[in-house]
This record gives sequence, structure tokens and C-alpha cells, in this order.
Amino acid sequence: MVLGIVSVVLLCVPYIGIPAAIVGLILSNMARKKVAAGQAAGKGMATTGMILSIIALAISGAVIFGGIFLTVLGGGAAPEMLEPYIDN
Repeated sequence: MVLGIVSVVLLCVPYIGIPAAIVGLILSNMARKKVAAGQAAGKGMATTGMILSIIALAISGAVIFGGIFLTVLGGGAAPEMLEPYIDN
């Protein structure tokens, strides 16, 4: 759960937020398996960690995709190519 929270808080730092979300997802999956086998307690915390890690990965992916999309669209297109898409 801690890595899920850290990854959501540190979304703006890709070198910390994304790896934390991936590790949080892996560890929460392992914790859920241990809870299901009866070796540990804390199903709610494991589920919360998994949900937060998935949310952080989804938001990070959307930001990265949006950045790439805007870079390709804005950097490679001449203004006259964009005129049909801009409302004046």
C-alpha cells in the first residue's frame, strides 16, 4: 500500500513514480496471494495498494502518451496544416 501511495504522490517524477507503481503492483499481487493462502492478513491494504498502483500507472501512461502526441502534433505540423482544425 505504501508504494501505491508513493507512486500516486510522485506522479510528476517519472523516474520514481513509475518504478514505484510497478513494484507496488507486484508486491500487492504477492500480498493478495499470501492472504488468499491464509499466510497473512490485510487483504484490504493489499487491494488498496494494487488499486493505487494501477491508477498511478494509468495516469503516468496517459501523461506520457499525451506528451508524445502533443510533441508529434505540435512539433511536426506546420501552422497551415492545423488551420482546418482550429476554430477562429
